[in-house]
Amino acid sequence: MSCTNVQNLIMPYLDGDLSKDESNAVEDHVQECRKCARDLDNSQYLSRLLKDNLDLPEAPKDLREAVIETVAEPGKDGG
Repeated sequence: MSCTNVQNLIMPYLDGDLSKDESNAVEDHVQECRKCARDLDNSQYLSRLLKDNLDLPEAPKDLREAVIETVAEPGKDGG
């Protein structure tokens, strides 16, 4: 896997969005490439920092249902 590919996959890797094969390829690459390993470490650090320090508001409990109802209603497409 190239450095460019790894750079594009770092965030999906950290988010757990890659397949097992893709994750393994990223891990194999960063074991051999110092630059990508450093970029992965920096991204992990920033991700933890953001998660630990961001106060995200909770969505209202009925938000999901309200969105589904609105999308499902005929004539609500703005046209």
